[in-house]
Formats: sequence, C-alpha cells, structure tokens
Amino acid sequence: MSQPIKKTIKLIMEKFKSLRIILALSLAVISILTILLFAGFFSVTFKETLVNTTKTTTQQSVVQSSITLANEIDNMTGMAYGILDELKSSSLKKTEVADLLGVRYRLNRNIVSIGLINAGGQIVDHAPSQYTPKKELKVYEQEWFQKNLKPNQFSFSLPHVQDLFEKNDHWVLSDTTPIIVDKEEYVLLIDFNFNSLGNYFDKVSIGKRGYSFIVDSQNALVYHPQQQNRQINAKEENIAFIADKPDGVYITRNKKHA
Repeated sequence: MSQPIKKTIKLIMEKFKSLRIILALSLAVISILTILLFAGFFSVTFKETLVNTTKTTTQQSVVQSSITLANEIDNMTGMAYGILDELKSSSLKKTEVADLLGVRYRLNRNIVSIGLINAGGQIVDHAPSQYTPKKELKVYEQEWFQKNLKPNQFSFSLPHVQDLFEKNDHWVLSDTTPIIVDKEEYVLLIDFNFNSLGNYFDKVSIGKRGYSFIVDSQNALVYHPQQQNRQINAKEENIAFIADKPDGVYITRNKKHA
C-alpha cells in the first residue's frame, strides 16, 4: 500500500476516534441533563405530594379534635343542666341540697365537685362532702370566675387548677349559672375534670412536630399541649395570624425548622 493511502487512512481513523469521543461526551452531557431534569421534576412533584398529604392529615386531625371537644362540652353541658333542673324543683328544700349534690357527684365520674355559692361568694353546700372549703375564700374574686351570668345559661371558665378546697389541685373547667333555691339566690358551680380532655390533646400528633391547641371566640389561648413551656415563654403561637381566618388549612414559614 502506498504511503499517501496509509496517511489518508490514518487521518480518517483519527477523525473517527475524535468523533467517537465527541459523541460519548455529548451523550454523557445529555444523560446528566436528563437526570437533573427528572430529579428536579420528581423533587417538585414529591414536595407537592408531601404538602398535600400534610394538609389533608392536618385537616383530618383538627376536625377530629374539634368533634371530640364539641362532644365533651355537650356532655358536660347536659350533665350541668340535669343538675340545674333538679335544683330548680319547687319541692326541693334547702336542707335537701347537700344530699342531691352528693348523688349527682357520685353518678358523674367527670365531675370533680359541685357547690352552691351564696351572695357573699362563700360555698354553702358542696359535694363530695369530704372536701373542706378554704376559709375566707370568695369565689367571685377568682380570676377564672365568669361574671355577668345569665339565668338558665351556663358559662365555662378557662382550664385552671381548682383552688376552692383544701388539699385539692385538680385541673378543671368550671361551669357556673345563677339559681334560686328555696327562694334564695345562689350560683351553681360545677367543676369538671379537664385531665381526660387535656390528655387527649396531648396525644394528638401531626407529623413529627405538629400538635393541636384551643383558642376561644376572643382569640384567647384556652389550652396548649405545651402549656408549661408557654408559662415560661418558651413557646409562642401566632394566634394573630389565625384570628380572622375561616376554617381551612394555611401554610406559614417556620423560622426555626424551615
């Protein structure tokens, strides 16, 4: 084979070699770009799926918590009106009140105590009978006491530690309403055990860090599962953000965990 032909063949082979390298590099770049595009697409899709799943889980949890709370309040209210109706009986004498309160207390496991409060704010009848009212304590001066009570309408207090009796520290919701017994004016006070409801909300979890808390119609915090932390200002909630919001799921940026 002549020398010019050998040189031509060699030149062609080198060009083919360079072309293979270029093609290989091109395919590698295309593969990398394709992987990145798919990774980006799946990342966005996964994020949207995760957000939607979290929103659904959150909504279901809050709705279930709301139903549980409403049922508990309805049960407490039903018990309270049952006691009120019996006390309002025209045939009931003042001397029979203590026995009636004792019976109603024993029949309702969620009741911590029941009492009649006179105009001076003193407990004059109560159940259970073994409790000892604190001396010189006036119920109407307690921070949790709901003022401007209306006849035949109960008012719930915020959860608080019961402090009306000696050696008693139950966590309660106090339900109060004015009443006339044997032609005398009193306030009926029923303390319901809040521990069972509080324990339920303590166990409600949403993801790794989520939880439920309760605010009232005035946007005041009623219950928080991290209540002790809140008392030392270690945990704050952005209640102002939800104050004017209708029912729904809203996403905010968590400055600590974002």
